[in-house]
Amino acid sequence: MRSREPSNDDEAVIRRVLDGDVDAFETLVDRYTGHVLRVVARNVPRARGAEVAHEVFVAAYVSLAGYAATHPFEHWLTRIALRCCSDFWRREYRERDRSGEALPEDELPPAEAGEPLDDRELLEWALGGLELEDRQVLTLVYFEGLSVKESAQLLEWTESKVKVRAHRARGRLRERIERALPEARKRP
Repeated sequence: MRSREPSNDDEAVIRRVLDGDVDAFETLVDRYTGHVLRVVARNVPRARGAEVAHEVFVAAYVSLAGYAATHPFEHWLTRIALRCCSDFWRREYRERDRSGEALPEDELPPAEAGEPLDDRELLEWALGGLELEDRQVLTLVYFEGLSVKESAQLLEWTESKVKVRAHRARGRLRERIERALPEARKRP
């Protein structure tokens, strides 16, 4: 996600939606689906990404009247996406507590028959083992390329916390990957 000034086009579409043209919201969905899926994919299991992305757009539609054009719509939508990811994990852990189900084992994902684990799968596995806040800060700063200031605004943290958390999260990610590499490389 690259920082942009509030788009007049986005604002015009939002005004149309708020004036009763609910079908105009589809324009925003089409425009930002890829962005939302990228943010969500790095914060929830791949199999649940589409479900959470759908929740993001539902939440955005319901809250659209609260959007203030002081920041780009994309930033506002990213904040909603991060909150939906947090909500997903809260629900997930609450359900596991009720069912007595154990948390998943910390093991590498299964490789396809005869295929070695690729770098993307290894990265997704390593990210999946980090705390939610670590995944979120890494996603914004390193994968989306946002500045520390922009990331701090989206996460509602101080810039210092973003710097420290990103540095520590990067170290934890590196440790997980280094521990997994000998095992990942042994696969056929």
